[in-house]
Amino acid sequence: MPLQGKTGTVSKVRKSSLQKKVFEMYYLGTLTASTQVEHRGASMGIELDSISRGLGTRIPIVIKEGKRRPEAPMQAAKLASEGGIIVRQHVPILTSWKEYKKDKVQFKNQLDNFIGKLSVNLSLTGEKENDVTSACVDMLKGGTRQMRYRLKKKYFDGEKCAKLKQNRENVKFHQYTGSRSYIAAAYVAKQEKYKDTEPTAIDLFKLTHCSKTKGFSDDAKKAAPVAAPKSISQQMQELQAQLEAEKEESAGLRQKVQRLEAQAEESEAKAQKQAEEIENLKKAITDTQKSAVDTQNLIRQMIAFGQTQAVGHILVICEWSLV
Repeated sequence: MPLQGKTGTVSKVRKSSLQKKVFEMYYLGTLTASTQVEHRGASMGIELDSISRGLGTRIPIVIKEGKRRPEAPMQAAKLASEGGIIVRQHVPILTSWKEYKKDKVQFKNQLDNFIGKLSVNLSLTGEKENDVTSACVDMLKGGTRQMRYRLKKKYFDGEKCAKLKQNRENVKFHQYTGSRSYIAAAYVAKQEKYKDTEPTAIDLFKLTHCSKTKGFSDDAKKAAPVAAPKSISQQMQELQAQLEAEKEESAGLRQKVQRLEAQAEESEAKAQKQAEEIENLKKAITDTQKSAVDTQNLIRQMIAFGQTQAVGHILVICEWSLV
């Protein structure tokens, strides 16, 4: 296999001499491994672009009132990654956050520039007007603070870093949420574990402060007492009690179903009787209507007959008067 270099394939003579030199260094013990540190290049944002193309629109980011980050884990991750890229590539790093806010016009321009670059691939919306602005200010503040920390750690003495490390050791309750923030972890727990019920603060504390490998720390156990593991016999008794309760519930449900079926049959019989009575009433009404029509016709005939007789009498009287 030819040995590749910067200018192409190395010639066979040079290859043999190089191999000979490497073997000599190996046998003499002067060959040492060398590591080359690769510097991080500019982030391309390829995954974010592919998601945007798949959706056919910008990725929606919803920030609720009073929150600094979106609750959905995917939205929080994409917002954090895009904000970090913009801070690393486009935002100048000053000595403190107060330096940014000295010139209000310049700070407003930097903030508008930051929000505008975020809006290229993300659709930022909030419940109120200032929700997006406050979230972007907090993200800009945290990103610049992190960059200052890295610069001080790399180029200056580590006294302040040692103090910060000592301060971190004083933290009693460490969260075990992985790469997710507390808000995102609570959102996932509400969606998956607590679907119909609202979790309490103690439930969320136990969920976010329990390690999969180490469990709860001593301070966390004192803050939120954790129940001791139950024995197998206790678990069996609880399972039997649950089964008996379920059997009783099923028997009660069967009785209720039977009662409902009986009531349904009774209601059907009553409905049939009512239908028969309605039909009988309809027949009686039609009969009465027919009899009423017959009586009306009879009365009309009698009236007509009486009128003809009266006219005849009048004619007779007139003839007599003429004679």
